[in-house]
Amino acid sequence: MEEIAKELTVKELLELVQRQEGEFIIRIEPGGEETNAGAGTGTL
Repeated sequence: MEEIAKELTVKELLELVQRQEGEFIIRIEPGGEETNAGAGTGTL
């Protein structure tokens, strides 16, 4: 099985986990320039 890298949003990741019926592995790697360093720290 060939591994394909794809960036996911949190929503997409949650949907994948909820659909998953067997064992799975989630590997989180540091992002490149597109990574939002302020993610999750925004103010209203």
